[in-house]
Amino acid sequence: LLNTMPFEAPLYNDFMMAKSIIFLTETDAERRSSTTTQSNLIFVKNEISIADWFLNSKEDVRSSYAVEDVVTEFDIQGLELDYTVVAWDADFYFDNNTWVYRKFSGSRWQDVRKNENRMYIKNAYRVLLTRARQGMVVFVPYGTDADQTRLSKYYDNTFNYLKQIGIKELP
Repeated sequence: LLNTMPFEAPLYNDFMMAKSIIFLTETDAERRSSTTTQSNLIFVKNEISIADWFLNSKEDVRSSYAVEDVVTEFDIQGLELDYTVVAWDADFYFDNNTWVYRKFSGSRWQDVRKNENRMYIKNAYRVLLTRARQGMVVFVPYGTDADQTRLSKYYDNTFNYLKQIGIKELP
């Protein structure tokens, strides 16, 4: 399995030994039978107020407590958080025993061929997967073959691979 993991062995070991890494997702049957609705899509707005997100109280919807706004790898690089949720998207998915690198351009996904750009995508996930001190949830949305930009294979194969290497699925 280490040969198929895109990260160096120390990172892989840290990732696998985190206190609680679990999936937040539907059951496999629900994943296969569902259709995409607006609530299933991942939306990352371009800018957030970092100060509001990190420092405001639980009563403020802009704070991280509310789980209303998300941050990117750029916003959290170099920081450690107690708990994190990592949303895995189709830009980096597992297929046929290898990782596929993609970027969304216009109205469709395009393959990323340049090694430098592939390293950028891989590093973004490395940053996101190494921010949690206490625990992490990896959220893998389900796809639908009715939408060519959100095909099931983009998500199901990654979901199954992460389960195979030992990440527990939430009941």
